[in-house]
Amino acid sequence: MTSLIPQDSLWLVWAAVVGMAAFAFISEQKWKWAQVLSSAIVGIFGAMLLANLKILPTKSPAYDTIFRYILPLAIPPLLFKCDIKKIIRESGNLFLIMNISIVASCLAGLFCGYVFRNTPGIKGIIAMMVGAYTGGTLNLVAMGQVFQVDEAYISAASVVVNVFVILILLFYSFMTVSKWFRKTYRHPHIDEFESDTNNDTSMSPAAKHWRPKPISLRDIALTLATALAITAVSHMISKRIMAIEVAETAKVAKAFQDVGGSVYLLMPAMTLILVGLFPKYFNSLAGAEEMGTLMIMLFFVALGCKADVLLFLTIGPIFLITAVIILSCNLAVLLGVGRLFNWSLEDIITSSNATIGGPTTAAALAVNKGWRALVVPGLLIGLYGYAFGNYFGGFIASLVGFMVPAAG
Repeated sequence: MTSLIPQDSLWLVWAAVVGMAAFAFISEQKWKWAQVLSSAIVGIFGAMLLANLKILPTKSPAYDTIFRYILPLAIPPLLFKCDIKKIIRESGNLFLIMNISIVASCLAGLFCGYVFRNTPGIKGIIAMMVGAYTGGTLNLVAMGQVFQVDEAYISAASVVVNVFVILILLFYSFMTVSKWFRKTYRHPHIDEFESDTNNDTSMSPAAKHWRPKPISLRDIALTLATALAITAVSHMISKRIMAIEVAETAKVAKAFQDVGGSVYLLMPAMTLILVGLFPKYFNSLAGAEEMGTLMIMLFFVALGCKADVLLFLTIGPIFLITAVIILSCNLAVLLGVGRLFNWSLEDIITSSNATIGGPTTAAALAVNKGWRALVVPGLLIGLYGYAFGNYFGGFIASLVGFMVPAAG
């Protein structure tokens, strides 16, 4: 059965994809139900609904263009504000807590890799899940590309990860009002907000985060030109590395080639180096985050269109179980260590949120809860997760491969 919009009607397909992305952003900023779900979930599930109702095609050259060109181009702009020195200097205690959270996610991912060692493609599955829970969905997608995971698995993992982001955000909200958590942990930011009688609740967290900013034509042109240059050079280096002949028996060398030669790992590294060398230039480019986020949303919509609901029900359980284990370990370790070192409840929640949901959700939750002092630090450590989540995911996946030679 053909769809209402034929797959070869490229202008209509592009209009529908961009329109769905716009709807996801608008709904997150306008309606409470969408604020709970997040724009990513609205984009993915909205596209899945349209595709399964045969309104949008499940295959189209437009989707292939998004996967091949738009997705990699989205990564550099999202890291233009990721100055590692600034993150360490300005994030304070959150940087330490974030790294402990990442270690917990990695160890839990390693455990899952061993438990499911006989599952086909387990290296790619673990890479995606560890990447997702050390920096967000962007890392999941990148790891799926690095380990050449089937698009159906990437789609299933994205759905599961984003659903659990919603659930964990609801649990964070419960923690902030729970008598037990308030009695067990310090909560200075909650106390400060509750004592302030001038709190502005007229605007949603997403609307506050994405409020209009001065963006010039120069910013748009330089951002796009810089992102294209980084992406192009990364692809050139990747081809050179992958062209080197490495014996299949040389497992360590092969692992370094597979991970180090991936364009999705070269781009963050190159971007971070350039940002560190020329921080003033990259900091002057307004609109980079908006441009990267829009391109990522186009990918989410295309991913939803290609999703097969029946296949998801078949392969989804392994992602579901892995997500539960990693999330439980992540939060349990933070709460245990946090109690030992007397960390505040807000610091624990913000750091865990940055690890699991990325910079946008970390900043949005801090805005929503009125933790003004944690908005920028939460955004900074979330960017740190964006930058390094791919490397953690690739490293843990490589360890899974060494532990179980027949896996993957």
